[in-house]
Amino acid sequence: MKDTNQNFFYAVKLDEECKFKSALWVDARCRASYEYYGDAVSVDSTYSTNKHGLPFVSFVGVNHHGKSILIGCALLGNEEIPSYELVFSQWVKYMGTALQHLYDDRRMWVPIYFKDEFWASIRSTRRSESMHTFYGGYLHSKTNLEQRELEDDAADSRGVIPCATTSRMEKQFQQKYTMSILWDVQTEFVKKANCKVFVVDEHGPLVCVKVEEEILVNDTILCVLYDVQYDPST
Repeated sequence: MKDTNQNFFYAVKLDEECKFKSALWVDARCRASYEYYGDAVSVDSTYSTNKHGLPFVSFVGVNHHGKSILIGCALLGNEEIPSYELVFSQWVKYMGTALQHLYDDRRMWVPIYFKDEFWASIRSTRRSESMHTFYGGYLHSKTNLEQRELEDDAADSRGVIPCATTSRMEKQFQQKYTMSILWDVQTEFVKKANCKVFVVDEHGPLVCVKVEEEILVNDTILCVLYDVQYDPST
């Protein structure tokens, strides 16, 4: 691969006895994808092991269509911390960026701490599961990882989805976002019609709002009450 594409990067680590420790490979497409969509990265080692029992690791991002993209692959000798550190350090070296001590920052492994961070909708296991489906159905020696994104781009070029509301905010999304993302945005705008705001109080900088949401369950409308607190300073 390196002979045919100088932008293909790989690193193989051996131990003192010249036994395999880890391997990482990243092609030019992965690096370009990271430069565009590297806001959040999922590192997953749950897909499969090969016949030698080596865990397969994928670095996964999210593109402008909300779809998973591959931005690196690795094989680990084992799932001990040093194996991950080797792979992370090599991946960072090639990408030319820092992961802010991802493995050492223990709080990043606790879901409650995700609430104030931007993760491009990849904080749940669903992102990994979607990649598992991709691997199982398509990954082989002649896999074309660009095809799915090109198809999505082609679909976008054929026109835009009409706005579902008269909101100026939705209009802005329509002009700037891809159709895949706009569908998600419209779902939220439509849900907004089920919510009624009926009490607003201000306590200093804090705005307190009571919101009643109507939910249809088995042909019965249930009303769920929410107390929403908004602090403009944060």
